[in-house]
Amino acid sequence: MARRKRPFLMTAIALWVAAVVLTAPALGQLVNGVPADQGLGPIGFVIGPLLAIGGILLFLVKKPEPERPPEPLD
Repeated sequence: MARRKRPFLMTAIALWVAAVVLTAPALGQLVNGVPADQGLGPIGFVIGPLLAIGGILLFLVKKPEPERPPEPLD
């Protein structure tokens, strides 16, 4: 089995999908002239970008490299 370099890739993708699902209706609501304080606007504009940022952070997390023992000094 190949070693995974990005252990949280699927979680990051799930967070990005959730961010799009929350932000898209809020943007549609804004374009159609519905006030931003009604409907899905508050949730989409607050939680959507937070989920996207969380997905980016999880995507950037890499598996730690194993530590090598120090070389003996001769």
